[in-house]
Amino acid sequence: MNARIQEYIEHYIDLIDDNQFLELYTKINLLTEVGVLTATLMHCGIDILAHTEGVMPEGFLYNTLITKFEIPNEITNIERCAFARCQNLKEIILPKSLKYIGPRVFEGCINLQTIDWRAINLESCDRMTFNKCYSLSKIIFASTMGSWWALKDRCQLKFPSSVVPEIECTDGIINERI
Repeated sequence: MNARIQEYIEHYIDLIDDNQFLELYTKINLLTEVGVLTATLMHCGIDILAHTEGVMPEGFLYNTLITKFEIPNEITNIERCAFARCQNLKEIILPKSLKYIGPRVFEGCINLQTIDWRAINLESCDRMTFNKCYSLSKIIFASTMGSWWALKDRCQLKFPSSVVPEIECTDGIINERI
């Protein structure tokens, strides 16, 4: 990232409110290499997720630096395409606090293998959320098989037809097409 932009962020970040922060983040992210701004902000001690209840739309879109990501427990929403096409993402941890997963959030994460699914009370999930996640092989679900099936029906979860992940629940393992 341009050193001038980093200097600007470090100097002015405490002087703006959350809405201005999100606007600044979006504008600068459009001008820089994808993922670099996020890494720079975190390096400066600025947690972009602390400024919102959710992961912003397209927040990490096309990021090739992320291999594992644990979404903080305070997050309740993951917005549209937030992690789409993160081709090196292999593992994601969904927090217990999560209530909503938007459209195509993980679409095209072709190397996503494992989901640590703690969000047992998820209220809504777009059926295209995991579209083109061809490597998905394991879901660790923090509740029972009955709760998994209820969640799957409630949220209309769909996975690519070629994918049959092992779903590890607290009372057993599910090994069938979901």
